[in-house]
Amino acid sequence: MIFGGVLLVLILGGAFLQSGFAGNADYFFGHLFLTFGIILCGVIALPVLGQGAVANSLAKNCRGKDLVTGLLVGVVGFGISWTYVKILFQLGFDGEPVIQFEPSLVLLFVTTVIFPSLSEEWVCRGVLWSAVRRIASPSATIFCTATLFAFMHGLGGGFIFEIPHRFVVGLFLGWVRNRSESLWPGIAGHALLNTLAITI
Repeated sequence: MIFGGVLLVLILGGAFLQSGFAGNADYFFGHLFLTFGIILCGVIALPVLGQGAVANSLAKNCRGKDLVTGLLVGVVGFGISWTYVKILFQLGFDGEPVIQFEPSLVLLFVTTVIFPSLSEEWVCRGVLWSAVRRIASPSATIFCTATLFAFMHGLGGGFIFEIPHRFVVGLFLGWVRNRSESLWPGIAGHALLNTLAITI
């Protein structure tokens, strides 16, 4: 349910995003659609998971050392992503930009840092984590959630530019989720990675 719903939202959203944006409002509402669509998939899955699903999807509070670990994962994840994309450019692959205009810095921060780090972490390493962990080992759960995380980034047309390194980042975020038993280190790491991506 979660995989199918999220992939459907991403395919529909990707079709809209590929059509381009007339300005900041189109850009914002396009990303808002994707964010709420992803969250809705998690919300719809919660009743199927039964009593305690909301608490399980939110996991425990965060300890300081786990938050630091999450931030380090964000820095390492950015390094992996940056290196991977640079290698693709060196090999002659050329990425096409999706947006044809420059969104404001505040808008870019909201749509690239806040929306994804909260929604994607909650659905992947909150709801989906809770569902898969009931029937699988921690390693299989990390793998499964990293797979959805990778496809979340590859269906907008990025494919080779997005899926491989996002999968690796998803493995790291899953590792910190399993280690900390909390969503917050992954959210912090995800937010830092995306902040570095739009500023460097």
